[in-house]
Amino acid sequence: MQSCTKSLTLRVLTPAETLLEETEVAWVQVQLADGGGLGIWPGHAPLLAETVSAPLRYASAADIPAERIEHILNLEAGILQIEPGEVTVFTSGLNSSVDPILEEPAASARSVRRRSASDACVPHSSNFGCTESVLIR
Repeated sequence: MQSCTKSLTLRVLTPAETLLEETEVAWVQVQLADGGGLGIWPGHAPLLAETVSAPLRYASAADIPAERIEHILNLEAGILQIEPGEVTVFTSGLNSSVDPILEEPAASARSVRRRSASDACVPHSSNFGCTESVLIR
């Protein structure tokens, strides 16, 4: 049985550079080419998939879910690779034609907001025995 880590390593790579490398990530959300979204938590099964131009969202890992900070990185379409404890996105770069409501054009990762203690936490369990909390507004 595979051991379950408490955090993920997230890498966003282009042919020319590493756009992002975070070692303490609680979860990642991406939009796939088949039209669906995918939430990735520690213990996720390995996967290789095509992504579309869309915001990649992730939260920094913290022992207290209310202290996690959500980040957004607007990316061009690419390839998602999930391996045990690691999420890698291969892309051509940042998406410069972004809806300004989501994020300023050509911006890199940014903090969305700090979660407050008034946010409700709902337990989330995976098939791998990891338990995390999903924040619901």
